Amino acid sequence: MSAGRIVVVGATGYTGRLVAAELPAAGMPYVLCGRDAGRLERVAAEVGGAQTQVADVQDPRSLQRLVSAGDVVINCAGPFTELGEPVVRACVEAGAHYLDTTGEQRFMERIFRRYDGAARQAGVVVVNAMAFEYALGDCAAAIAAEGLAEPLRSVDVTYAMQGGSSGASRGTQRSALRILGERGYAYTAGRLRRERTARKRRNVRLADGKVRSALSFPLGEVLTVPRHQRVERVRGWMVVGRRTARAATLLSPVLPPLVRLATPLLDRVLGRAPEGPSLDNRHASSFLVLAEAVGAEGRERRVAVQGRDPYGLTAAIAVEGAARVLDAARGGKAGVLTPAQLLEPHSFLDGLGARGVEWREESPPS
Repeated sequence: MSAGRIVVVGATGYTGRLVAAELPAAGMPYVLCGRDAGRLERVAAEVGGAQTQVADVQDPRSLQRLVSAGDVVINCAGPFTELGEPVVRACVEAGAHYLDTTGEQRFMERIFRRYDGAARQAGVVVVNAMAFEYALGDCAAAIAAEGLAEPLRSVDVTYAMQGGSSGASRGTQRSALRILGERGYAYTAGRLRRERTARKRRNVRLADGKVRSALSFPLGEVLTVPRHQRVERVRGWMVVGRRTARAATLLSPVLPPLVRLATPLLDRVLGRAPEGPSLDNRHASSFLVLAEAVGAEGRERRVAVQGRDPYGLTAAIAVEGAARVLDAARGGKAGVLTPAQLLEPHSFLDGLGARGVEWREESPPS
């Protein structure tokens, strides 16, 4: 493969097809990859014709044939905890750059731990979560931390979703099962610690001024923010209804084993579900990502990011990330980076304005 080509793994899935639709405007050669030649050809036709190659992420030989030095792989094939690592390994061994659209914290921790040194030695860039989750929160946290005295006392990142009756794709729901079936990570006292999902609950004031209930959740920013900030505590939060918050807090101790027990059945049920939300549902889905940073001196800064259509935004972020990866590599960067380490957070969020994304600094609660 020629250097500088974008290689989309999982191009026939819901997110992969959205990424493919963004590629003709990217100005880089690209190839669409997946297990089914017929489905690949249909996706290629949807984007006006594209090179395709059959590859299976569970077949190391097909991955070796797929990637070459200088390629930029966008991996959309999840669940990443089960399927992602062979793609990372193949990229690092071949001298290809890698980014993905994962939202799975456990997978991200594994890649940071196992591949940072190897990626540095190979001179390649690896970036997890180059997507709605968690590029927005990581960049918002980096901006919120600016000008605060270090070490920061805390960084909290909160996600709030609204609208879209069928808001999650089949792949996202399968990934969510893997997240809920394991204890996640929180970053406390300056290090990662295992923690149950929904173990903690808090009230948070959002951009609309309303106070909502939020549950602790294993978000990727728990892993990414300490990579670029000196900070004592980082925790992720998900806004839910008050009744859900109370019930989830009570069920938190038994949630992982119950989810693991039910996962095989739920996987089969999801296999019969629609692949993802319709265009109308995508456009009806809105989000708020709030990053709150408190400095050593006690001063707080808040940065809020708002927009619509997380799936369409993920595709745009992934393709933009591919171009930024090449720039970073030419500038001498290598290793497993976070989105905020790869991107210039201000210009990145400003650039998403064309996609309807708005961001601003907010005053902390009085």
